[in-house]
Amino acid sequence: MAKMRLIAVIVNDASIGITTGEALVRGDFVLSPNAPLTVTPGDTFDVSVGVSNNVKGSGKDAAVTLNLISSPAFELVGATKQVLKIGEMREGTGLYKLKVKEGAAAKLGSARLEFTANIGDKSAKLGNRN
Repeated sequence: MAKMRLIAVIVNDASIGITTGEALVRGDFVLSPNAPLTVTPGDTFDVSVGVSNNVKGSGKDAAVTLNLISSPAFELVGATKQVLKIGEMREGTGLYKLKVKEGAAAKLGSARLEFTANIGDKSAKLGNRN
């Protein structure tokens, strides 16, 4: 959620006009992943995802569905989908465990993690494409 300040200035030969205003800008969800920058084949690591529920009217214990899609370089240990109880205008955290494939299955180079959060028709997606 961010507050944006707007300033308009109008000038002509005879006068100057100035007005200001504010606008509140926010998405339905804010997703904040925390993952290591580098991993090597065979490593197992955790990725946490902070989820802010900004969906108006979602209630005290809203069921937010969090989903992870990862690059073929990783093997997910556990489910791709989690349901988190996050109240309206509150934050929660999802936790995933991933393993980097090794041997012939290893895919070296950059990799991607894509997170999606939703409640009904309200959703947000954050992808890390390197």
